Amino acid sequence: MVQTTRRQFVGIVLSSAVLLIAQAPAVGQETPSAPLKVLFIGNSYTSVNDLPAMIAGLAEAAGGRKIEVDRHLVGGCTLEKHVKDQKAIDKIRAARWDVVVLQEQSLYPVVCRQAMHEYARLLDAEIRKQGAKTVFYLTWARQHVPDMQEGADPAKSPEYAKAMYQISGVSKTTDFETWCQQQRAGLVGGINGGYFDIAKELGAGVAPVGIAWKAALAADPAFVLHISDKSHPNPTGTYLAACVFYATLLEANPVGLPGTIKHGDKVLANIPDDQAMRLQEIAWAAVKTVTFTTGTVHTVNPQPLPLIFDTDMMGDVDDVGTAAVLHALADQGEVQILAMERPFPAIREITSVGRRLLPRRGGVSGVVLLLEAEASGQWRPTTSPEREAAFAIRSSRGPFDRLSIGDGNANGKRGEREGAVARWRGN
Repeated sequence: MVQTTRRQFVGIVLSSAVLLIAQAPAVGQETPSAPLKVLFIGNSYTSVNDLPAMIAGLAEAAGGRKIEVDRHLVGGCTLEKHVKDQKAIDKIRAARWDVVVLQEQSLYPVVCRQAMHEYARLLDAEIRKQGAKTVFYLTWARQHVPDMQEGADPAKSPEYAKAMYQISGVSKTTDFETWCQQQRAGLVGGINGGYFDIAKELGAGVAPVGIAWKAALAADPAFVLHISDKSHPNPTGTYLAACVFYATLLEANPVGLPGTIKHGDKVLANIPDDQAMRLQEIAWAAVKTVTFTTGTVHTVNPQPLPLIFDTDMMGDVDDVGTAAVLHALADQGEVQILAMERPFPAIREITSVGRRLLPRRGGVSGVVLLLEAEASGQWRPTTSPEREAAFAIRSSRGPFDRLSIGDGNANGKRGEREGAVARWRGN
């Protein structure tokens, strides 16, 4: 029998890891990707100035991954009407989408929050059946009612509540005080709360267009984003929305993209370069407050993401590759490696290979736990903290306490696992 020495084994593992990394694209290189297929479901807030085409135009101008768009847009339509008409659901089922964008009627997050959430759940269920991801289009406040964006307590901002009461058109059927009590959650949460709450519940994404609008209007009074009806967007407002969607969907910085966007021979936007640059910066800053990931929406943590890598590493190269990526992320300031359980010598020797920055995944509150169990799949959580950690990993829903589980193989010692749990929970 041929025996492999420890030094030879480490050399083999390192060579394999280096080969894998060498085959990966270098920093700044893009791997060819299929276009991102995006379906937009909404109303005139999406159709005016052809927002989907403008988003696709930005992606085209960027020269990276393209965005293919389609739409089902009905003026004034609510998510409830989209569901009951069935046509939106048929459209969702008609193709293999990567992302479906849902845009509610502009008042509903504030004055019909319950109905918005009810029908958002139904549409999200259809989207998930098709293997796609939901992204909510967080819209903006009416020009004359800026408190709509973030919301306000009716008792402290009666003028805001009265304005919404009049706009909602219920004054003939419901008295003001009763209506305020019924719609308190929407009035207090505003548009932002209406979208963020349902997105968090469903593990969906958010394109924070309204947040970018509010920031732009505050940053420069010269910016005009609404048209004369004080509701719909002008081309500048749609351009800002397109920058937010570009950044959200592709997880890419829009700064430096052109201000002139065409669809065929039609000019969709013609924003002066200096103004376009400012709008792009505002869009990027807004998107960095929320992150679209597979299964979660969270506020970005400016600090490195605390992480524990639990490994049963013996002769498997995948753990070495994982360690290499983690060290690369740590070098970039993206993660802080708190611990590696049972590190094999090869892992200790890899400190900064694989420099390509990967997108951040998982929660940001607490600590992300990467659990590498045996391929046999025989490991099962046996204690409450372990079960809690396993659920957190599967659902990517943090936050959870700093938590580590010991060796995950089928014959692992329960005492070791419980000891690791207690150690990291501070017990």
